[in-house]
Amino acid sequence: MESKDLQEEFEELMSLFLFGETKPEEEKKLNEIISLHPEFKKRYDNYVKLQTGLKQHKTGLEKILIEPSKHSSKISLFPGKFKNQFLAIAAIISLIVSLSVVFQLGIFKKDEQLSIITTGMCNLQTLRRDWIRTDQNSFCDVKIEDQVHFRIFPNSEVKILQLAETAQETKINGLSIFVQKGNLLLNETLTDNKKQTRIYLNGTEIQLTGTKVWIENSEERYKINVWDGSAAVRSGVRYLLPFLLNKQMEKFVKYTLDEYPEQKIKYESIWNDISSEKLSNSSLETKSLFFQKDSVQNPLLALNEKQTNPNEMFLVLEKMQKTIVETASYKKTTVLEKKDIQELETLVSHFEDPKSIELPKEKMEPIISVEKKIKPKKEEPIRLGDKTIKLKDGSEWKGNLIQYEDRYIIEVEGKKRVILSKDVESISF
Repeated sequence: MESKDLQEEFEELMSLFLFGETKPEEEKKLNEIISLHPEFKKRYDNYVKLQTGLKQHKTGLEKILIEPSKHSSKISLFPGKFKNQFLAIAAIISLIVSLSVVFQLGIFKKDEQLSIITTGMCNLQTLRRDWIRTDQNSFCDVKIEDQVHFRIFPNSEVKILQLAETAQETKINGLSIFVQKGNLLLNETLTDNKKQTRIYLNGTEIQLTGTKVWIENSEERYKINVWDGSAAVRSGVRYLLPFLLNKQMEKFVKYTLDEYPEQKIKYESIWNDISSEKLSNSSLETKSLFFQKDSVQNPLLALNEKQTNPNEMFLVLEKMQKTIVETASYKKTTVLEKKDIQELETLVSHFEDPKSIELPKEKMEPIISVEKKIKPKKEEPIRLGDKTIKLKDGSEWKGNLIQYEDRYIIEVEGKKRVILSKDVESISF
C-alpha cells in the first residue's frame, strides 16, 4: 500500500513539474523521492527526455503544417494514401511514439550535458565516483556552467555527494559537497532560487543562496566565511557523513522506531536541528567533531554494526547528538570587516588566473664537489618532555618525548620506541 501511495504521489508531482506548476515544497518532496528511490530517479529521467523530445517534435510538426498553407490553402494535409483521416492521425501518433523511444535511448542527451571544466588532479569521472584527496602539491578546480566555481586546496579531502548531469536535472538536484578536511573556496552565482548548493562538514549543513564561501577545516577547529550573499547554517545528526552517503539509513532508523513506541518520542528528537543560523558577511568558528578512530569508540564506524540491534543503535545516535551539542557550545560568530572581505576577494580573484593555481616546482640546486670534507656538526638531542605524538597511520603514543636528528624517541611505561619524523602527523604541546 505504501509503495502504491508513493507511486501515486510521484506521478502527481511529476505531472506538475513537467508543466512547470510545482511549488518549492513540492519540488523539495519530488527531489526527496528520487533521491531515496533509484527506480523513481530512472522514471524521472525518462519523463524529462520524453518531454524534450515531444517539444522538439511539436515545433517541427507546426512548421510542416504552417509552410504548405503559405503556398496554397487547397493542398491537402494528408495527400494520397493518407486521405483517410484516421490513418493519418495514427501515423502521426506512431511517429511521436517512435521519437519518444529515441529520446529515452538518450540520443539527444549530449545536447543536455552540463558544461563542467576541471583543472588539477581531478576530472569528471573522479568527481562523480571517488574521494578527492589532494597532497601538498596538488589541487582540484571545478567550474560548472558559469554558475558555480569551486577549488579544493592542497592537503584536503573532499567528496562530491551530488552533481547533476543535465541542465534540466539542476532544477531538482543542486550541487552537494562534503569536506572531510582541508580548505574549500566556492563562488556561486544564483540564477534560480530552486537550485541551491549545499556544503557539509562536521555534522553541519551550509545551504548557499548565491554567495561566496571560504572553508577551513582541520582536526582542531573549522571556520566558515560567508560574504557577498548569505548562507543558512544548520547542525545535527542527519548531516553526518553516514546519513549523507546512505539516505536509506535515516529512513531505516525511523521505521525501526515504530516497533519501539516507548522510545519513539525520545529518539525522534535525534533528527531535530541542534542549531540553526544565517550568515551574511560574517564568519562562524567552532571546534571540530572528534571521534576515536577505532570502531569501539567511533560512533560513525559503529553505526553500521549496530543496525541489527536497535537499542544499541539508538545509544550510538544519542552519543553523536551529545557530541554535536557540545561542539555547538563553542561556536563564535564574527562580523567580517572591510579588510577581511578584501583579503577574501583577493583569494577569489585568483580563480580567473590559471598561473595562480600552479604550485611552483622545486629548483634542483647543482651539487658542487669540494676537495675538503667538512665533518657535519653532530646535533644534540632535544628533550620535549611529556607529550602525545600522533602518527599518520592513526596510532597515538603518550610519554616522555626526545627529538634527535630525523627521528623521535618516546618512552612509554619504561620502554623506548623510535619513530621517524616522516611518519609523524602531529605532536600535542
